Amino acid sequence: LLPLVALLGSPRDQEAVFQARTIPELSIEALWALGFVGTLPAVETCLKQMRSGTLSQQAAEAFCCITGLDLARERLVTVPLDEGRDAGEDEDEAPEEGPLLTSDTSLPVPDVDGLLAWWSKNKANFSNDARYLRGRAVSWGSLREALDHVSTRRRHAIAVELSARSGGALALQPFAFPHVQRTQLQNLAPISDAALRNTSRALGFATFRAA
Repeated sequence: LLPLVALLGSPRDQEAVFQARTIPELSIEALWALGFVGTLPAVETCLKQMRSGTLSQQAAEAFCCITGLDLARERLVTVPLDEGRDAGEDEDEAPEEGPLLTSDTSLPVPDVDGLLAWWSKNKANFSNDARYLRGRAVSWGSLREALDHVSTRRRHAIAVELSARSGGALALQPFAFPHVQRTQLQNLAPISDAALRNTSRALGFATFRAA
């Protein structure tokens, strides 16, 4: 339930996600869900987790989901992304189609000091009263765009949010083959931020601010 609360709940509801981070059996799942809470308190919680020296990979991944930071591009990875790859493994042999799930153990190890410095320079770009995804205030447009850019491990949750907020009008199978998903995306019913907000209110979900 943590991801659903993070995606659709009010700030009061989302306190359960923050509290779950302190429970060892739920901490990894709670950190993953914090990436969808998307608020400044969620960012600060991720930073606190990284400073603690435990679960820093999971916390950094959630931080990047919220802020749009690309660890590799900003050279904030302390362990090469391809470390541990078999010497004879050929990337060209990977299937051309089909989703590839990323496990927590393969997440890049962040340069925590560098990441903190990045946040110090960029924090002013984020508002206290907005929810963010990939550095943008959450809206129909940013959710739709995220489907094309976020990792496979997060696409299915975004698809669930779109389906829920639209009352089932927007349906996507995020684990289907790419050509199937492309067709589904082309067939998504046109919808506006206002329509999603109105449907969210009617269904009892917390609404998001228009971008």
